Amino acid sequence: MIMEAHIDISPDDLIAFNLFHYANSPTLRRQRLRLGFGLPMILVALWLLLVIASDEPAERARGLWPVLFLPLLYHVVFFRRLRKRIAKQVNKLLSEGENKNDLGKHTISISPEGLVSKGQFSEEKRSWQAIERIAETPDHAFFYVSSTSAIIIPKRTFSAEFGVDEFVARAREYHSATVRQP
Repeated sequence: MIMEAHIDISPDDLIAFNLFHYANSPTLRRQRLRLGFGLPMILVALWLLLVIASDEPAERARGLWPVLFLPLLYHVVFFRRLRKRIAKQVNKLLSEGENKNDLGKHTISISPEGLVSKGQFSEEKRSWQAIERIAETPDHAFFYVSSTSAIIIPKRTFSAEFGVDEFVARAREYHSATVRQP
């Protein structure tokens, strides 16, 4: 059975995918942990060294205790600004071209054989074996076609005879049935 849905992809949807990917990629998660926790730990270790190396550690600790707020402040600012920085970078990248194939109206069709994505200027056919995984958020479904890119299905613009949950569930069925085959 072929299921067809009409969607409209906006820059906000591309930003949502990048934020999702950044939050869920094992490589990017490790990088985020190193940046988010590494520098604060270095600052705490430096504080401890300054206190321990002092002739009067208790006096030095009392004088330097406000420095302990720097790692906490860095941590809070780092993670708060991270989402804004990613959104800004995606917007800058989008402004470098017209992005005719990525943005706008698309028709997504799924069948036991695979997935077809039709835009105004392109059509892509993929077997289920070419879909690495299907991920979902409350607002989007992402059909990963590689480790860093996906077909984005924004739930807010989903238009079909059936619901988006049924569409994604059927896609998962087709995908898992094909992936299990030898």
